[in-house]
Amino acid sequence: LQEANIEFNPCVSKDLKMYGCRQLIYSLFKNLVDNSIEHGGNNITITIWGSILQLSGDSSYRVKFTYKDTGKGIPEKDLPRIFERFYRIDKGRTRRMGGSGLGLAIVKNAVLYHRGTISAENAPEGGIIFKFDLLSLDKLDPNVPYQY
Repeated sequence: LQEANIEFNPCVSKDLKMYGCRQLIYSLFKNLVDNSIEHGGNNITITIWGSILQLSGDSSYRVKFTYKDTGKGIPEKDLPRIFERFYRIDKGRTRRMGGSGLGLAIVKNAVLYHRGTISAENAPEGGIIFKFDLLSLDKLDPNVPYQY
């Protein structure tokens, strides 16, 4: 972040807590940030917002996130495919030159594991916006491994 002069703004309350797989949630955010660093360009801003949506009649809740960077964005023709495994926007890139095409597939699978949804769109002023939610139970579920 420092080398690329990227400003990082986490707008998520330190009091926000959820039950879920710590490794997958970490991987989800790491892949999004790594993509912004790698493809967004220098002198951009990354902002993450988080909020809670209580589910009616249930003790669980959804944690809704919006992840935005002010970088280059993604060509509109590629947006429908960015969550596919091994999909690369720049067809000339090879794994040796960086990236396996798995980062956003990992993000999507982490969201799906937490019974959520994810979407991506280009920001009107430039950059990319990811909107996703993750289900958090009010207590640990013995049927779901790796909860914290």
